[in-house]
Order: sequence, then structure tokens, then C-alpha cells
Amino acid sequence: MKGGLAAAITIVLMLASGEGLLLLVGGRRAAGGIAARLAAAFGLGVALIATWSLLLAIAGAHASSLLLAAPVLLYPAGRLRAGGSGAALRIAVPRIRPGAAAAAAYALVAVHVVYVFRHALLRPIHGWDAWRIWSFRAKVIAAEGGFPADFFAGDWAGFPGYPLGIPFVEAFIARAIGYWHEPMIKSIFPLFYVGVVALAAVLLRASAGRRAVPAGIAVIASMPLLVHHGTVAYMDLPLAFFLLAAATHLVLWEKEGREANLLIAAAHAGFLAQVKNEGLPLLLLVTAVYLWRARRAGTLRRTWPRWFAPLLFFSLPWLLFKYGAGVPESPYHLFAPPGPAALAGRLLDFIRLTLAGLFLNGSWGIAPFALLPLLVPGARGRAGTPALLFGGGLLLFGAAYCLTGSHDFLMNGTALGRNLLVLMPLGAAAGVASLFPEPSGGPRV
Repeated sequence: MKGGLAAAITIVLMLASGEGLLLLVGGRRAAGGIAARLAAAFGLGVALIATWSLLLAIAGAHASSLLLAAPVLLYPAGRLRAGGSGAALRIAVPRIRPGAAAAAAYALVAVHVVYVFRHALLRPIHGWDAWRIWSFRAKVIAAEGGFPADFFAGDWAGFPGYPLGIPFVEAFIARAIGYWHEPMIKSIFPLFYVGVVALAAVLLRASAGRRAVPAGIAVIASMPLLVHHGTVAYMDLPLAFFLLAAATHLVLWEKEGREANLLIAAAHAGFLAQVKNEGLPLLLLVTAVYLWRARRAGTLRRTWPRWFAPLLFFSLPWLLFKYGAGVPESPYHLFAPPGPAALAGRLLDFIRLTLAGLFLNGSWGIAPFALLPLLVPGARGRAGTPALLFGGGLLLFGAAYCLTGSHDFLMNGTALGRNLLVLMPLGAAAGVASLFPEPSGGPRV
């Protein structure tokens, strides 16, 4: 009981921190409604706690729970800047009168959400990588109050060069509880699952209108591998969440022209680098899409500082520390291209195993069939930025498997499914959106 209450309090503190940052950057004026606002507050709260914890660890501070919670001070600061209580987050339950099919879709989503929370909060951390590579390092950080002297020496806790964004948040929860309570430590992962579903709903509504939402979120929420990752402590679900959040707010910026959405998108994109090594190329991909969209719209000169300021704030501390301190990189992520014949073979391996993993032996439910509309001429244009990021993400993962030692993980089946998990919510939302006409008004940027 104590562990659950303490974990709930830390999550509220993270939400308040994120909401405070939203208020400071004018996020109350962002498009997307209550689902987008709550998801952004959660994502920004996680990013703030992780980045602040990293800075304290780099400074050598033995962080107390009170000091770790300092980002919550952004909330009163944000309220003051926004002009008092009128700008506070207000949760209003919308009046929804869905038809029978839509009601069934929402019921299906609700069943999966209950399942995810039940299985996440009643079981300890049991996945091998989740325990050895990620959560064990969080346990050490929680016990030591920061980095011990030999934290990055060797591979005693997995690969030392892996980012520590989410382990810092797990350590924050552990410090608040007062001991290592594994079910409560991973209480953020069901929230990442709910966040993915909520963001998909926002993205579908912005891209294709209200009618696309029930079918789209039912397809996404019922993906078996996504459901499973809502109950374990791997980093692929958080990576999917932050990528989808960046894509969603980028689309909202394109549709509505509100620069608060651009700031939120950039902040989530920046934190990708602190979640997994794969987050850095995804960060660059999202940035490339922003630059292309802004240049075509003629807004690049005006908006680029609003993109790069939050992007660098959430990405540079880890990257500068990692490379400045000489933290060893995983040998599997080093550039090591083979000869032309072997390269062609690796490319065929990636295509063959990706198609098989999606349509034959993967755990995706009907979601892969939602990708098929993207093959129809003109559909990718209607799906817009989400389809562009999905396709770009596939190319990035394909390049990693072809040009680095990660090809070993492709062949032994340990990583491809989790890589696809990062992209599938985005791809399925793009595919479903492409089946519906674009809402009236069109893009504004």
C-alpha cells in the first residue's frame, strides 16, 4: 500500500512538472485537446525528472528525494506566468455518444488498458534485458544517489553506453518509495501504453477527423506486443511514446500553426536520445522532417530557434557527458559496413525478416494490415508526416542492421520485433488516417 501511494505521488509530481513547463511555454494554447495536454504533461515530466537527475549525477551530488523533485517548482512558476488559476489544467469528461461500432472499439481499448495495469502492477520485473541492462542500473543509481565511481567500467550492468533517461525515473520512484519495489518501479510503463493510445487518438483526429479515431485506437491498443510491453520494463515502449508524441505535435503545428505545439514536439524529440541509442537517429529524422516542412511553408527562419532550443536542452546533456567522459559505446552499434555482396545479403535479410515479422510470425494482431493503405498511390500524401516518419524509421533500422554489428540481433530474432514496436503505432495511425479524407482547412504552416 505504501509503495503504491508513493509511486502515485511521484507520478503526480512528474505530471505537475510537465504541466508547469507547458504553462511556461504557452502550452495551454496548444492544439490537441485534453488527451494531448495530459500526454504532453506526462512526457515532459518524465523528460524533466530524467534530465535533472542526470545533471545532478554529473555534478556528483548525492541527490535526496526532495532535491530530485525540484522540477515540480515549474508548476507554480508556470501558473504565475500564465496568470493564475484560469490557465490550470482542467479535466472535463467529454460527452461521447458513439454508435455501436465505435462503442465496441472503445470497450476493447478499455479492456486492454485494465489488463495492462493489472499485469504490470502485480508482477516484478522479469524480462532479461529489462532487469539486467535497464532496471538494475536504476537500482544502483537509487542506492547510491547517483553514479558510483566504476559505474561505466566494463559491462557489469549491460552496455555502459546505453542512455539512462528512464532508469533515472525508475530510481526517482524508488527513492520516493524508500526501497526497491519492482511492481511500483515499473508503474510508468502502463502510463506509456495509455499515452501511446491517447496520442494515436489525437493524431488520427488531427489527420483524418473524429470518425477515424475508434477504429484506429482499437487497432493500435490491441497489438499484442504493445500490450505486453505495457507490462514489462523495456525501453522500446517509451521510445515509441516519445516518437509518437513528437510526430503528433508536429502534425498539430502543421495543421494549426501554433508554435507551442512545435516546442512540445521538439522537447519530446530531444528526449529520444536519452531513452535508447536508437533515439539519436530518430531525433535526427524528426528534425529533418521539421526542417523540410518549415522550409516548404516559409517559416523556417522564424521557427528554427523554437525547435532547436528544447531539442538541445533534452538531448545535449547526455550526449556531451557520454562522449566527453569517454563512456564506451556498444560494439554492436559501431559503423562496420561489410563488402557489397554481404551488404546485399543483409538488406535481403532485413526485408525478408521484417515482412515475416509483420505478417506471419509477429505479435501485431491486425495492425500490419493497417499499413497496406500506405502502398496505395496518393495515400502517403494524405497520411503526411506520420507516414514519412514511419518510412524513414524503417530505413534507419534497415541501415543499422546492414551497416553495423546489429545484424547479429536481426538474425537471432532478439531485436527486430522491438524495433518495429517503436514504429508500429505511428505506421498504423498513418495507415488508418489515409483511409479517410483530410479534415477541412488543411495545413496552416
